[in-house]
Amino acid sequence: MSNNRLDQIKAMLLENPEDSFLNFALAKEHEYRSDNEAALGVYQKLAETDPNYTGTYYHLVKLLSTEGRDTEAIECADKGLEICKMLGDKHAFGELSQLRWEISDDE
Repeated sequence: MSNNRLDQIKAMLLENPEDSFLNFALAKEHEYRSDNEAALGVYQKLAETDPNYTGTYYHLVKLLSTEGRDTEAIECADKGLEICKMLGDKHAFGELSQLRWEISDDE
């Protein structure tokens, strides 16, 4: 079933490669499959192509931290926090703030 889901997402992306929701879904599917490098690549590209898609930052930061890349995670969190604040996305700002605090507390 999950192969089918991955194939479906990829097929939809062929029709609309810049769709942020589909790219986010692709990253989540890679994460589900424990393919963290592929997930990181998709999240990072999404953060570049659609920096206002605030949900990306939490998942990207969490995955970077999981991979032991805390310095990058904190830098990404700071960028995401600036964007969330600019856009007034209080929910994403709160979640990302908590995650950033947890990561920086580990250092």
